[in-house]
Amino acid sequence: IFNGYTRTYNGLATRIEVDVIAWVQQFPNATCANPDLLVDQCVKYLLPIDLSTTVKNTLKSQNLLSNQTDNNYWTSAWNNYLATPTNTTYTNTVKTRLKSLLLTITQLAEYQLM
Repeated sequence: IFNGYTRTYNGLATRIEVDVIAWVQQFPNATCANPDLLVDQCVKYLLPIDLSTTVKNTLKSQNLLSNQTDNNYWTSAWNNYLATPTNTTYTNTVKTRLKSLLLTITQLAEYQLM
């Protein structure tokens, strides 16, 4: 549902998609801007058990940081989005990274324990 799901019944199409930006905005802005804290919160809400620091760092690096090593890479993207939420480039950057993070978490074996 992070990428959207369309169901057609009797010629009527209904689309369901999680608004990933709105979902993470339930957390304080300081949490959203810090990729370590954001991954921690997403894991806490989506998994029945905690993950190791190594796995969380991999999730962060591969998804929020786009394989960069500097946390500022995500923080800048988030802050740019907050400063100008109507900017399509900023919105798409944040949305794409969040979708990737959430999809990856829900594809982990630990998610299936719920």
